[in-house]
Amino acid sequence: MPPSKTRRGRRSGKDRAQENASETTCVWLDGHCRGTDNRGKSFSTLDSWWKRYTKNAPAKCANAKPSSSTSKEKKPSDDWYSVCERYWERVEATNNGMLGGFPDISSIDLASSYKFLTSLLKVNDATVGTESNRHNKRAIDVGAGIGRITSGLLAKIFDQTDLVEQSQSFVDRARLELKQLINAGKIGSIYCSNLRDFSFEHSYDLIWIQWVLMYLLDIDLISFLKRAKQALESGGMIVIKENHTHSGFYADTEDGSVIRSDDHFKLLFKAAGLNLVAEETQLNNFLDQLFPIKAYALN
Repeated sequence: MPPSKTRRGRRSGKDRAQENASETTCVWLDGHCRGTDNRGKSFSTLDSWWKRYTKNAPAKCANAKPSSSTSKEKKPSDDWYSVCERYWERVEATNNGMLGGFPDISSIDLASSYKFLTSLLKVNDATVGTESNRHNKRAIDVGAGIGRITSGLLAKIFDQTDLVEQSQSFVDRARLELKQLINAGKIGSIYCSNLRDFSFEHSYDLIWIQWVLMYLLDIDLISFLKRAKQALESGGMIVIKENHTHSGFYADTEDGSVIRSDDHFKLLFKAAGLNLVAEETQLNNFLDQLFPIKAYALN
């Protein structure tokens, strides 16, 4: 969702979502679990939290059925998404802004992502970007921000990379940051769109989604992942890299994000019809400052 990307590892402060164990124990009931928000309030379900901050919001639980409506009329959930949009309008278009004040994690993040991705593609430094690889033709960077992952990872492996980012100011900055890659033909289409309305125009060997799904309600997240699956080339995959709690959820009313548990993510993947191929916890050196970060490969 919104530009989202929070190209930012979320601060845990000792994992505030876990401060009250009795309230944050994951309780599965029709896809719901308990959690807290940044104001210290506890909620019995994630749906109840969304309803608390979204006017008359309909059910947004993980097993809710996405609407088939294509109407552009204002929906109750738009009120919540506007929280995120306003937040990112105030963020500077720099790596520091994208990473939420943790710019030092960028190089480590990219290195861990490179290792994870190349192991999945079964390539190495000698074969990256060569014709010996069948599945390194086209990728898309979802929640691309100013192009940090495109330039630092995807463009090094794939022939061409597309970007999708909601913030126009970030898109404009990305065009500047990626100018050399654009001139070299390494950058394809750059879309300015939120993920709720985004439709894939191409098929991809890789759809890379990082630090952006936290801004989507469950029902919209499932719908997006279903569209992403349909946009995969034969043998292609989706990689998702997100923060997670140990149990329950942690919601932030400041930027409109929800940190979900690992179990919650896997429930969402299943609802979207995706198969989990591989998973890996990353950025271990920063886990005392951030919520745990995990990469998932799916198809």
